[in-house]
Amino acid sequence: MERLSDIFSGWDGYNQSLINAIAPRSEAELAWRPSPAVRSMGELARHIALGRINWFVRMGAPGSADLAARISSWVTDEHGNRYIVEDDVPVSASAQGLVGWLTDTWQMIDRTLNAWTVADLSKTYRHVYRRQAYDVSRQWTLWRIMAHDIHHGGQIARILAERGIDAFELRALGGHVTEPPKAGEQQPAGSPGVDAALARPGGLSYLEIPATDPRRSAIFYEKVLGWRIENAGTDRPKFSDLTCHLIGRWVTDRPACREPGMLPFIYVDRIHEVVSRVQEQGGQIVKPIYPEGNLHVCLIRDPAGNVIGLWEEKTA
Repeated sequence: MERLSDIFSGWDGYNQSLINAIAPRSEAELAWRPSPAVRSMGELARHIALGRINWFVRMGAPGSADLAARISSWVTDEHGNRYIVEDDVPVSASAQGLVGWLTDTWQMIDRTLNAWTVADLSKTYRHVYRRQAYDVSRQWTLWRIMAHDIHHGGQIARILAERGIDAFELRALGGHVTEPPKAGEQQPAGSPGVDAALARPGGLSYLEIPATDPRRSAIFYEKVLGWRIENAGTDRPKFSDLTCHLIGRWVTDRPACREPGMLPFIYVDRIHEVVSRVQEQGGQIVKPIYPEGNLHVCLIRDPAGNVIGLWEEKTA
């Protein structure tokens, strides 16, 4: 067990519990705060994600420079340390935006944990704080960020509890959702196993979407729904949705579902904005946004002709 991904196993589950708690929240829920001096749930989630970038950049961790380049607003202290100006990253009231940053920054952490071994933990970098210079190790930094995740995730759990919002994984389980192997089923050392976010009994986890042009379809789902795309720019792109509970790919060997039999509905944040992007990205509106109980619902067609539904809870 030399890879850090083995030693820090379970952190991925905690991140997923954060995503699952944030993804279904409305703008009003994300903006609510217990008192004026306390961060809202959305601000806490943003702080968790951006705090990861601040420290991983200092270590030169894999993928950190690319994420830092996406941030335009930084401040530099008297010692030359750079910090993200969080208020200039306006995602604290957007579940989709927050899930995106939590997912992208976790991918940075995951790349790091898979690239580094125990021998890398003792490597240091110079950091000055309150006029004192420190040789900060990677071990210290990783522990700081993991503790930072758990501390502020606990604050999110408390706000959820105060609001009477159920989030079983984060509240009842404390984010400790990665199960150990069952007795007699211990995997060989180094075996990656199956992602716990996908191995959910009875849960839909993999989807093959018919496409005439997989590249064009991948761009559509990325720009309209915010899905994460792997192998972008190739003829074999893959995707994962914002919850990481659903993955899949586009296929060209079967016809599109132009007349829906089984009709999937995808939850979105700010449905009017999402629908406005459909035609911009080569899709069509099959049935404009309409009310259904306490929901807003819409039917659209992707560039290949597949009909899918979108839905969102109405906000006050």
